[in-house]
Amino acid sequence: MAEVTPLLDSETCEVIKICLADGRPEQRRKAIKTFIKYLLDEDRRYCIVPNHPVYRRQAAIEEELQRLARNFDVPTLCGGGPRYVRHLGKIKTWNIEKGYGFIRQDLDVHDAFAHIRDFSCNLSGDIAIPEGTSVEYDLADGTEPDKPKALNILPFNWSPGG
Repeated sequence: MAEVTPLLDSETCEVIKICLADGRPEQRRKAIKTFIKYLLDEDRRYCIVPNHPVYRRQAAIEEELQRLARNFDVPTLCGGGPRYVRHLGKIKTWNIEKGYGFIRQDLDVHDAFAHIRDFSCNLSGDIAIPEGTSVEYDLADGTEPDKPKALNILPFNWSPGG
């Protein structure tokens, strides 16, 4: 896995293309999970990692990829270590006139501020985002302590006009 692994399996490649073309967050996660499983399968097929201290890093990479693949089945995180963590929550309130609202976070007691311009699906104007809409997002420090801000917000079960 230390080398670049070309995607030679046409069926896997097609599944990933379809998922990515769909654009929904759950399909994007399915594409990532499919690719991780492909990497693990290829590694099992073509790479024998001896049980020796020199190869501990290789074994650690495999364990981390297996953990990541399992995380894609659990609706709490969409990523691995802290650098790649995506958060899940639901729209708690939304002010159409002002173009912002708050997300009740699944794993935090503090609601996250959400602005219309921070949605990855390029929303603008007077868009009503229904309460309870599930979203995936990155989290940044807000203007005050204990007031986080959501960025790169992707809605799960809602789309504008639909």
